Amino acid sequence: MNTNFDKVYLTHKEIFLLFKMRFNPHTSEESLGESFKTFREYDFIRFNFIEESSDCSRKKYDGTVHLSDTYYRYCIHSRRNRFYRYITPVTVAFLTTLLTNLLKEL
Repeated sequence: MNTNFDKVYLTHKEIFLLFKMRFNPHTSEESLGESFKTFREYDFIRFNFIEESSDCSRKKYDGTVHLSDTYYRYCIHSRRNRFYRYITPVTVAFLTTLLTNLLKEL
């Protein structure tokens, strides 16, 4: 499992495909196209299997995939990274400017 999400680089098309997969847990492998290999390298998708009626038979791959927990961890990492890298500094700068200007008026 790849836990260093700072080295994950996705194109806008790949981000959109992963976003669409949130709503369709049985996405066909063919619909992902060239991105399938990238998603497997980053461990963002898992194969879906058909459950057989007998206990001794092996599970069969049904040709579809779903999002893995690694992808959801990547989303959390991206969200936190975006918050701490962009929103927090802008908010601190705004509040500092506001307080500085208010103190000048006094």
